[in-house]
Amino acid sequence: MKEWKPNDDELDEIIGSMAVARAIGLGHVRPDRNSFNEINQYLSKNGQGNVITINDPKQWIILNEQSLISTDKFFHNNNWFDMHRLLQLGNRFMPTLLESNQFDQLVYNGIDKKHFKVHYSDGTQVPIEELRRIFNERYEVRSPWRAEYLDAKFKQREDGLYLLTNHIVQQNGSLKPQTEELLEDTLMKYRSPGINLKEWIKDPNKHGLPKSNISRGSLYYMCPEDEKVAGLDAEFAGFGLYCNWFPSGSYGGLGARAKILRTN
Repeated sequence: MKEWKPNDDELDEIIGSMAVARAIGLGHVRPDRNSFNEINQYLSKNGQGNVITINDPKQWIILNEQSLISTDKFFHNNNWFDMHRLLQLGNRFMPTLLESNQFDQLVYNGIDKKHFKVHYSDGTQVPIEELRRIFNERYEVRSPWRAEYLDAKFKQREDGLYLLTNHIVQQNGSLKPQTEELLEDTLMKYRSPGINLKEWIKDPNKHGLPKSNISRGSLYYMCPEDEKVAGLDAEFAGFGLYCNWFPSGSYGGLGARAKILRTN
């Protein structure tokens, strides 16, 4: 039988295959038809068994003119690098800090403002009960521990600390940022607690981070550190924005939302 070789599109689908292998316990994924199908089967579900599909409009909220964002998190118990690889195998992406902030603004305004409407991908209105569920999943003080990675990594250079975002998986499985910005007007002190959640949501800096003069409040905040990544967490003891997570961390309660480009 002639050996199967993936075409260019299929090669793009199996970049980072070793990461996928670890995620689904295969030990090693070979570039053959069976392993490709097994990867696709895995990518149709996260570790909790929730289907990731654009066919269900109630799983996607219109974030802006370009993008949709998922109502739930996926790929729990994977590190930051592997979550990027898993998402992009399905042509999905991890939201950036700024996009996460835009999502918070949508959800918060949808709850707080009587005439403000948030829409699913099919144009129907998201019920206020669902908006409250999403917001509470991110920020409510309760058990269990919930967390989500964001597409934000920090890099120290001679002229200051940079924010790297919009990471794209390369053919060798590495991640390459498409956007690099020198941090400006960013709070660079730890606040435990905290900073004002409402103020951060409504008036972030251009990166989606708290401004240097933000008021104090109850949101725990760990400022950006070199070679660390950003994420949100909430539990019984509090809730926070952390910009000092090791990207190698993987936990059962830690996942990532998915972002996809709108087709119309």
